[in-house]
Amino acid sequence: MQIFTGIDIVENRRIENIKNLDRFLKKVFPEKLNYCFEKRKGELYGCIGARFALKEAFIKAFSKLNIEIYFSDIKIIDGGKNLKVEFSERLRKVLEKKNIKLSFDFSISHEKNYSVAIVIISVF
Repeated sequence: MQIFTGIDIVENRRIENIKNLDRFLKKVFPEKLNYCFEKRKGELYGCIGARFALKEAFIKAFSKLNIEIYFSDIKIIDGGKNLKVEFSERLRKVLEKKNIKLSFDFSISHEKNYSVAIVIISVF
């Protein structure tokens, strides 16, 4: 078994200062972030920042496997504390073609100024 990690930190002000937030959200989160807008309005930019950091952390972890992935390859299924991640069909096919079987775990956190995420991928 091999372990691959990715970590990312985001300054929440960067998210807050995005000029066209709708365009950014459509590009990075085609799966939508309803949870952040409905349940975390007071922490909106931290909520978005943590999920952005999570996608970046996955990209970094997969890069160590020499697999290029995109924001659209990581789908965040948002249930608050029951946050889940699914891979796109394209990424699942890449893993299957390379005969890579893996499991993963992750953690996200945010506070007023920063959001952070870590991803751990175990390859068998």
